[in-house]
Amino acid sequence: MAIIDEKSVLILGAGASVPFSMPGGGDLMARIENNIRSEISSVTENNGIHDTLNLYKINQAISYSPSFLTVPTVASLISFEADRLQADINSVAGSTLEKAKSFSQELRSQASETIDDFISLNPEHANYAKICIATEFAKCLYGKIGATWVSSLGANERNTPPELRDLSRRNILIGERIPSLKNRNWVHLFISIVRAGIAQNKVSPQNKIKVITFNYDMILEYVLDQQFGNIGDKDRFLDWREYIEIVHPHGKCGELTPVLKDPTETILKWAEGIFVVNEPGENVPETTKMDRKKAQDWIAAATEIYVCGFSFSLPNCDLLGLHAAQDLGFDRLISYCNYDGNPGLTHIVERFGHKQIKRRVATVAVGSNFAQNREELSYNTTIQEASPSGIEPKGIAEWFHQGFPGAMPG
Repeated sequence: MAIIDEKSVLILGAGASVPFSMPGGGDLMARIENNIRSEISSVTENNGIHDTLNLYKINQAISYSPSFLTVPTVASLISFEADRLQADINSVAGSTLEKAKSFSQELRSQASETIDDFISLNPEHANYAKICIATEFAKCLYGKIGATWVSSLGANERNTPPELRDLSRRNILIGERIPSLKNRNWVHLFISIVRAGIAQNKVSPQNKIKVITFNYDMILEYVLDQQFGNIGDKDRFLDWREYIEIVHPHGKCGELTPVLKDPTETILKWAEGIFVVNEPGENVPETTKMDRKKAQDWIAAATEIYVCGFSFSLPNCDLLGLHAAQDLGFDRLISYCNYDGNPGLTHIVERFGHKQIKRRVATVAVGSNFAQNREELSYNTTIQEASPSGIEPKGIAEWFHQGFPGAMPG
């Protein structure tokens, strides 16, 4: 059993992007609140009488891409308001930051565990929340060179636009210098399994690997672009899209580019591509609705579901049509990674385990007479949990390497 099997689906949650220094669901809210507070403080000066805004610093961050990462959240929110109101940046800066403060206070005071839940409960803050999500992603993806913030580099080094971190390298965790499974790029391992499936004639343009990702970022697609055909014989494999199909039920930010040339414009476009699970249907574009429908169809037919970095939250499971104790009419395996051995997650996923018994009565001819043939059919939904054996969490790279979603080629 593996993701290369015909009726298999791979589900990825926020945990799949964490190895690339992206924030997890709960951590994202705290980061956004901190970004707003610290950046507003950074552009606010006191002349001994009252506070004033450093409009030069704000304008530099908006108009000069090498300065963007000094106050990226402030720059993106002010750009949004200036575009929306067709107004001058200086004229909307003060009111925008007051709104940002109010938004930040709402984030800090509410009980929502994730930013998605916050958006669904506070639609009036949806635009600011999505812009802040996109900005945090830009900071994570473009804001570091090695382990150093770009904004802390010397003056000469700040004269170039932010560059994309090397997401496609073999070892990806910042600060980890010794290669190990802890910092191994899991997309490389995924690619190895797919290539093995192609060699076995199990994966083809007619039988693609199916991936459902709840991540807004497009890190997976970027690494596939860089690495899937990265072998001596460049013609051995077709483009990865001929073998792998990826859907984003929550929408997606734009494709990653090597350099962030127009940061605020990019951020606002990214924000427009984000759609949370409980967002009103009229806000969701047809492309995202199609992704959701395709994900539902895949799950409905799946005999094997492999899951990593996903919390099995009820709204997302409902979105997929993945329900506890479903009557399927066939056997199913749900194999998932419990990163830190969370007993709560174990309890949630165990509810999807199910034994289904169906009785079928068929009328058959026996000579000139008819008789009823009673048959009992049994179908099982089996749960397979991969959890850490010690105190070290089981990361997605380890999950792949240990063969849970499919054997690694020798």
